[in-house]
Amino acid sequence: MAERSLAARSEEQAVLDTMSALWPGDRPRVLTGTAARAGRGYLVLPSMAMPRLMVPQWSRGAAAVAMSDFSEATSRKQTVLRLAAATSLRLGLVRGKPVVEVEPQDSIVEHLSDILDEPVVVSVGIGTPRANRKPVLRIINARNRLIGFAKVGTNELVDALIAREHESLMALPEDGWTVLRPPKVLHYGDWGGHSLLVMSALPSRARFWKGARTQVPVDVAREIGSCLGTSREVLGTSRFMQSLQSQAASLPVSRLGAALYRLGSAGQTLTFGSWHGDFTPWNMASVRRDGKISVWDWEQFQTGVPLGMDEIHFRVNVDTTAQGFTASTLRHSLASLRGQDGDAPGEILQLCYVAAIATRYVLAAMEPGGEAIADKARLMVELLDEMVERQ
Repeated sequence: MAERSLAARSEEQAVLDTMSALWPGDRPRVLTGTAARAGRGYLVLPSMAMPRLMVPQWSRGAAAVAMSDFSEATSRKQTVLRLAAATSLRLGLVRGKPVVEVEPQDSIVEHLSDILDEPVVVSVGIGTPRANRKPVLRIINARNRLIGFAKVGTNELVDALIAREHESLMALPEDGWTVLRPPKVLHYGDWGGHSLLVMSALPSRARFWKGARTQVPVDVAREIGSCLGTSREVLGTSRFMQSLQSQAASLPVSRLGAALYRLGSAGQTLTFGSWHGDFTPWNMASVRRDGKISVWDWEQFQTGVPLGMDEIHFRVNVDTTAQGFTASTLRHSLASLRGQDGDAPGEILQLCYVAAIATRYVLAAMEPGGEAIADKARLMVELLDEMVERQ
């Protein structure tokens, strides 16, 4: 009970810190009961103990739009619940939720309205506790149309990731996509001394008839892989391998460095290209009208990597989300893909993937708040060591 109470207080503090950064006037305050019903603030959904989305209490239409957000990970049940919640918000039927009251002057809303040259309102999502937790704003205009998203930095790690996403989106081809649609950059600057990235909204739709996607959209992954060209390189001397070894050299995890050193002796020649880096069902949404898939969250995009790692990342994340992030689930997930890639030997390609994710997780675990990913980092390093030993 005490632990749950501590976690709830921590989440309330996270909400207040986030809203204070976006509305830097008087300190935001939490209202409940009669005061909440009479206030003009942001409803905290689903609860203060588990805050995921803050929606404008005074704009029912905008609140409903913010709730009507779907990805390929949205199940049939989640779709029904989300649409029911959106309807309740639109009709003003949501009761008993805490409200965060903010000072409207000199806020992120005014800043975004100036950037986009029209009045807007926003919802605020903060996600789950993790090292790269940050506010993601849905930007909605006066006609209750979703017109964009904004990411706001909170610390050096998040600022760097947002800067990296901006660089990635600017590097992507402007057109020529046949099966996917990335967002366009509308603005890149700063807010309160941290990074601010504003992107175009991407179309999505509810998946009533299919439910959550579990199969890898291979054509989308391959279009990303070849979007900036490909090359043939020896793995051991590739830029990819040199980058991983360079990052590991500055880390105290000697087991990771030793495994990467042994992997660096690999003499296989592979095809290298690009990868999204976080290619998962919750970072994409299909669009019926043109058949393309909207793909967002390009913070981990990278060039010069072995082709095929996005497909592995998708499969691993689907499996570990459903069955838990355990060593046995990871092994089973990788085994199910072995030999399916037509270019690289399955084991080597999977080694490259595990090496990349192990390095990413170890680096993230060293950041403030990194304890949330520390166990995953340890498991990935152990798996990499195990796989290298088999080579």
